[in-house]
Amino acid sequence: MRRTLRPGPKPFIVIAILFAVVASIPAAPSIVGGHALDWLKGVACLAALLGAIGLGLTFTSVTVDEEAITYKSPLDPLAAGQVRLAEIAASIPFVLAEPEHPVSLSIYVEGTEAPVLEIRLKAFRRQDVSWLLSLPALRVQTQA
Repeated sequence: MRRTLRPGPKPFIVIAILFAVVASIPAAPSIVGGHALDWLKGVACLAALLGAIGLGLTFTSVTVDEEAITYKSPLDPLAAGQVRLAEIAASIPFVLAEPEHPVSLSIYVEGTEAPVLEIRLKAFRRQDVSWLLSLPALRVQTQA
């Protein structure tokens, strides 16, 4: 049982919409005012920034195998890590608006008060998150 979860299309759609909206707001005044080159420079910087974020999301993954769960995120290398399934004492999902699609999952091991691994789940597909939370080895607990 080795499964790798990758981000779904939603974050990339949001990035594209954000780019279109932010790039188009100053377009008309800049072009009419004769500052089209300045506008193009700003659009290029915005495209580079959002492209880097999109590229980082592309390489974000959660891998679950028989022995461990591994989280990799180029956007947040301090949050990346690995935990053996046998060591997991509890996992607590952080839910905001959608109970079936939590924002993150905090994984705890015996003898620690702070989570040893925090997986950000919003970028992943709802079906993949449901599968991950249904794993008995994670010992998922709901917050009261």
